[in-house]
Amino acid sequence: MMSKFTGKGFMDDPSLSDRERLDAFRSSIESATSRADLDQVLMNRLIVAFAEKMGCKTILWGDSDSRLAAKTLANVAKGRGSSLIWQVSDGMSPFGLEFAFPLRDLFTIELRNYAGLFPELSRLILPDELPSETTLTKNLSIDELMMRYVLTQGEKYPGIMLNVTRTASKLQSSEELTDLSQVKALNSAMHALGLVLI
Repeated sequence: MMSKFTGKGFMDDPSLSDRERLDAFRSSIESATSRADLDQVLMNRLIVAFAEKMGCKTILWGDSDSRLAAKTLANVAKGRGSSLIWQVSDGMSPFGLEFAFPLRDLFTIELRNYAGLFPELSRLILPDELPSETTLTKNLSIDELMMRYVLTQGEKYPGIMLNVTRTASKLQSSEELTDLSQVKALNSAMHALGLVLI
């Protein structure tokens, strides 16, 4: 089954450990964006499976406004705007669990500053692993490009990044959407950032 999602040279070897098979699978994927997407899907599925096993009804995500803005821009750039409804907004996910983002109004820098006052909180914050400035743009995933953009431009224009996240959180599923005003508002916010939607 894995071979249908990989590059031409991949051969699954069931005799390898699960970790070795996953590493071989990941290394066969040529696109940085596809690898990042796979990692995100696997992480989300793992968290959802754990929440279901523990009998949870809601998952509280620790994404800051900066992370949510980068997720919003990356998903729209990849043509996956419809997934924004559950990836950045409070509400029901397609997994049958509620997703909530209680840190949505806080920027990454604000969270780091607060955690600096309470050292025991610092270990709870997973830093966004940004590639070095010398990494060629063509070697970055769309997610990494958007995170870099948000972190550099967000310092200059925090209000715009906040508007991107707030606008995306107002979107509704296509069954609930009665007009295009919310899509137009998101398009306007992204246009203000210099990003063009097709």
